[in-house]
Amino acid sequence: MDRPGTPLNDVSPGNGPLVIQVNGINTNLAGQRAEMARLQQQNPNARVVGIHNATEGIGRDLLQSIRDLGGAGGNAATNTPPPLRQTVLCELRAGRPVHLVGYSQGAIITSRALSGVRDTLIQDHSRTVRAANPRMSATQVRAEATRRAETQMGNIRVETFGGAAPSYPNGPRYVHYVNRGDPVAMAVGLGPLGTGRGRGAQVHYFNDGIGIPAHSFDRYMNHRVPFDQARRGDFTRR
Repeated sequence: MDRPGTPLNDVSPGNGPLVIQVNGINTNLAGQRAEMARLQQQNPNARVVGIHNATEGIGRDLLQSIRDLGGAGGNAATNTPPPLRQTVLCELRAGRPVHLVGYSQGAIITSRALSGVRDTLIQDHSRTVRAANPRMSATQVRAEATRRAETQMGNIRVETFGGAAPSYPNGPRYVHYVNRGDPVAMAVGLGPLGTGRGRGAQVHYFNDGIGIPAHSFDRYMNHRVPFDQARRGDFTRR
C-alpha cells in the first residue's frame, strides 16, 4: 500500500494482472496485508494492491457500514484519495482492465464505487451520444449511454467474499462467494437468493461452519477458484 494518489501503474510494477483488494471492518493495516498475502498465494502472477478501509473499532466500523448501505457519504475508501471510484474510472479510461476483490464491508465499498463509476460513464456517454444525434429523444440517449457504459464496465472483474452489500450495478463481470453459515453475507449481503448480484454474475453458495467464524477471510479463500474457472460455474478446487 503506497501513499494516497499514487497511480496504479506505478504502485506495483510488472506485467502481471493487477488485483485491487478492499478489506472489511475491524481490520488494521497488518490484517489487510495478511489478507493480501493470502490472495497473492492464489494469484502468484498477479500484482496485488490494497485500498485500505481504515478501522476505528468494530462499533464505529459497523455504524459506517450501515451508513454505506444507506448510501451516506463519508467513507474515505470510496470518496477521497485514494478513491476506489476514481481509481476504477482512471483505469477504464486508460484502457486497462480492472480486477476488484471486496471482503465483507469491502464489498459495500466496491458496490458503491462501481455505482458511481456507472453513473459517471453514463453521463460521459450521454454527452457523446447527444452531440452525435441531436434529434434523439432523451429516453433513447439514456438507453444508448447506459449500454455503452455497461459495455465499458465489462472490462472490470469483481470478486466478493462474505459481501455485506445486497446489490451490485450491471456491467462488470462478477463472482460472489456466500457461505450459508455466514450471518453477514446471509443477513445483509446477497442472502439465499442473490437477487441483486449484477447481471450475468456467478454466485457460489457453500457450507463451511456457522456464525462469525464462517465469515473469516481465510475460510472464504479456502473455497476460491481462479476467476475464469468460476465464471464458467466450476467451483471445484484443483
